[in-house]
Amino acid sequence: MTQEDVNHPSLDLPPSPRSRRLRTVGALLMLAILGMIAFGWFYFQPKLSHAVHANSHIVHDLRYPPILREHARKVALTQLMFGIYYWAFCFLLVLGLLFVAWLDIVETRVRALLARRDMVRQIATSGRATSSLEGEGVGLEEEE
Repeated sequence: MTQEDVNHPSLDLPPSPRSRRLRTVGALLMLAILGMIAFGWFYFQPKLSHAVHANSHIVHDLRYPPILREHARKVALTQLMFGIYYWAFCFLLVLGLLFVAWLDIVETRVRALLARRDMVRQIATSGRATSSLEGEGVGLEEEE
């Protein structure tokens, strides 16, 4: 044990129901984020890149009629916007995960603070009780 460990004894508190809920929500968010990243990286992004590249060559090739080029431009823009929204939603889930983790940290710190306060109060009341018993015992010994 280091000096810091001696000054700050650990409180082995079981997680509260709120903390358990927060951790469950955090785990589910983490699974969703990892799933979205894996899906986006290995499946969605390559297909999106290929589709945008295929449509962009039609947009810039003057051999195609203007209406087809305009349609290809709209399709490429729609696909690109969908990709941006996909990754933005993934980023929002990451922010949500960070917020849930912060709430869990606050919950744990508050519970630890309340447990320490109760422990100090218990020590203080037991110390007063012990000193009052000692005072009564001393008084009895002096009378005898």
